Amino acid sequence: MTVSFEARRISEIGRSRIHKSFTLERFHLRQAAEDILHFQACIEEYLSDTTHPASLGDVSHMLCEFARAAYPIMPNGCGVLFFKLTNATLPRAQPPTELQKARIPNNLFG
Repeated sequence: MTVSFEARRISEIGRSRIHKSFTLERFHLRQAAEDILHFQACIEEYLSDTTHPASLGDVSHMLCEFARAAYPIMPNGCGVLFFKLTNATLPRAQPPTELQKARIPNNLFG
């Protein structure tokens, strides 16, 4: 399926912004949730533009990217959406390598 440049651009911006909220430097769940809602609104606006109708490839691509980006906050819904679009499952999120190797201090809890 063909995906337009504009659909790829919107998807990349939305996905990138959401993923930044999950990084160690900027970790912020509320911001990630707001970014997810903003990405959803951008998709809705793009798909409702009657002057430039979206192709099936555009719709599929944008929704797949949305599912990938929002998966850490909405794993069930995004997993189902991604599966319905691709017949594949999204991989379980793994903590960043830095967190896997971090040793918990002995005096952390008193």
